[in-house]
Amino acid sequence: MQHQDEQTKKQIEKYDEQLKLAGSAQSSEFKAKIV
Repeated sequence: MQHQDEQTKKQIEKYDEQLKLAGSAQSSEFKAKIV
């Protein structure tokens, strides 16, 4: 069970990083459109 938890945590962290990257990419595109 512990191992499963570790895997899940890693996946969530990866997903979180991707979301942040996507979010910053989107916001910079958005800003570029406004400017």
